[in-house]
Amino acid sequence: MEEIIKKYELNDLALQMVGAKQISSQSPERELLRNLLPINSAFGYYHNDTFTWEDPRDGKVYSESFHNGDEDGRLGAIKKINERIGEYNIFLEKLQEKEGIEKTFELKYFPQDESWMWGLHFVMSQPTIKQKNRYGQDQDHFGILQINNEFCYTRGLQLEMEDYVPRFNKMMYDYINALCPNNKHVVETHVLYNAIIEYENWFMMHGNVIDKTVSLVEDVKRETDNPVAQSFDPNQELRAAHNIILNQREKIKQYKNSAEHRIKELIGTDKLDDLVDSTRFKSSGKINWKKSATLLGCSDKKAKSLIEDHAPYLLRDDEMGYLE
Repeated sequence: MEEIIKKYELNDLALQMVGAKQISSQSPERELLRNLLPINSAFGYYHNDTFTWEDPRDGKVYSESFHNGDEDGRLGAIKKINERIGEYNIFLEKLQEKEGIEKTFELKYFPQDESWMWGLHFVMSQPTIKQKNRYGQDQDHFGILQINNEFCYTRGLQLEMEDYVPRFNKMMYDYINALCPNNKHVVETHVLYNAIIEYENWFMMHGNVIDKTVSLVEDVKRETDNPVAQSFDPNQELRAAHNIILNQREKIKQYKNSAEHRIKELIGTDKLDDLVDSTRFKSSGKINWKKSATLLGCSDKKAKSLIEDHAPYLLRDDEMGYLE
């Protein structure tokens, strides 16, 4: 199973399924794995025939189109857009090396995420055990999530939803068992305790015997005219859930533009020290909070508070006299 976990990137998949990578792909919130749930259905991600990207340097918009159902065309269009995004990110890295990271912050140039190559929508089961979010509050259940996983997508081109869903849940249940081989003895404080129960409850409530269910990793010997990866939302009543997701995306977008997100991204890429050091007064080595706040896009007080929360060692240097 260890080889399968690595080959099909199941660790990364599980993190995506609990939203652990929404805020930062560099520093996923792994404790959210306690909220891992089975899926109830799945449907396609790519329902537009055009991919677009706007270059932050000049505002120019690039677009690439393909014919729906043409997998080669879809992949080709995404690759062309991602090449442009990749070129921009390389430019950004070189600019940071030459001018310093503070220059890129002044210009509001930030790394860009490439378009997903292997997207799918999952409709999640309702939890049978109360969940907590990243802040320790009761978790709102949003119903639908999006994942990017090549294996799950390609299997989604071979199977209809009725076959795909139990196979997928069996794969994830086997994954949990590989991480917790003695799951019957796992205590309630274990991160995956709830997930074990949720998956076992799902199979029981759907009348499926876990040990007799075929995993998604097993070979598929037939094709289908209605593949999951190219299907539409199967339930009209899920439109409300879509609206919730759009609102959640907007909240995430706002967070990604916030000073706290920038701090976390800088920590994840080991660049926070460089940014803060670039703002220190040469005479005393103390942090110039006004300059730091300008680069982070927040108030002086907020900048200091964020450093206190996420990198207090930088403040200790400041208090001691960085260059003395």
